[in-house]
Amino acid sequence: MIRRRLRTLTFLEWLPGGLMFPVVAPLLLERGVDPVQIGMIFAVHAIVSAGFELPAGLLADLYGRKPVALCGAITKTVGLGVLALGAGLGAMVAAGALIGASRAALSGTAESWFVDQASPAPEEVPRGLAGAEAGLGTGIASGALAGGLLPLAGPQAGISATAVPIALACALAAVHGIAIAVLMTGPPHRRTAGASPGNRAVFQHFGDTIRRPAVRAVLYAGCGAGMVAGALETLWPVSAIRLLGAQTAPTFYSVVIVCGMTLSAFAATYLTKIAQSFGPVRIVLILMIVAAVGCATLMPLASPVALAAAFVTFHAALAGSTPTTGGWLHSMVTDDHRASTVSAVALSGAIGAGIGATAVPAIAGTHGEWFAWVTVAGAFLLASLPLILRYGPRLVTPEIHSGA
Repeated sequence: MIRRRLRTLTFLEWLPGGLMFPVVAPLLLERGVDPVQIGMIFAVHAIVSAGFELPAGLLADLYGRKPVALCGAITKTVGLGVLALGAGLGAMVAAGALIGASRAALSGTAESWFVDQASPAPEEVPRGLAGAEAGLGTGIASGALAGGLLPLAGPQAGISATAVPIALACALAAVHGIAIAVLMTGPPHRRTAGASPGNRAVFQHFGDTIRRPAVRAVLYAGCGAGMVAGALETLWPVSAIRLLGAQTAPTFYSVVIVCGMTLSAFAATYLTKIAQSFGPVRIVLILMIVAAVGCATLMPLASPVALAAAFVTFHAALAGSTPTTGGWLHSMVTDDHRASTVSAVALSGAIGAGIGATAVPAIAGTHGEWFAWVTVAGAFLLASLPLILRYGPRLVTPEIHSGA
């Protein structure tokens, strides 16, 4: 029951994002925002999201998962409403900032709530995280499919065709808020922080946790995965436009997102079961190698099929390994700093994405795409190996801690 709630919450969290993917750039152009300003809006979104990531996690540890998640859903609803109905650069920047803040508030809160409730049965954690990954993939895939098709129906109720998916995403963000209020029930997590004097304990325990070598290994792995993801997000659309043209590339991107996220949902569900049966360390290592080698060998090929295969391979392999590595992380932290630790992992991924988005195109411009992709894939594997080989064998049977 609790796993089903987490999957539903994760699906509803990511469904609006899927709706946005195919239409957000055309919508901004329609609103008179030029390509340079679009980049600025995306930068504002990324900076706000990264800046609020740790504070939101600490607030969730101090005052509860549900209040922070509700604030995130409300902020997302407002941001999407501004994006759907607003006009001018100022409104679009405000929308980007609001959506970025909501992303930080929602990052890890439902997952931490789930582990709080599942702590008496630690074997449920990887299964629940697998369901959450499946919900994420299904939400993005469903949203991207609908977001690509809805504009074909033309304007609706005075809303332009490209804004219709955003308006629907706004309504679904409100539904997500209602689902948080209804589904995130159960006893509050135990914490060492109570009144103001006790709040120091959360910060102290959080610092102690981040300094643990095994937790740092999770952060390094998250940063490495973020590097590849950032490089993909930057170079993949450019390569698609170069191969297919600006008119066809967005449709191709939508189709690949739907296929990739659908396969990721299956990978998260079934590869986690395989890992529990045949050895999580072995399976996670294989998946990390597949993700890295797939990108390094397929992305430099000037072929739409290779581009699609690289995207699908990376995201499916990552989705298949994330529930297991997430279970390892939760076995090393307690409830009173669980959300902030998950936020730290998300922040490490965002830092890695920033590195990948800037460094890989620069390396490709000077040394060629093959060298650039081999470099980032090698960095990903080097960042992940300490977690898999050194700490993974100690954590194959996690014990989830519910208190300090």
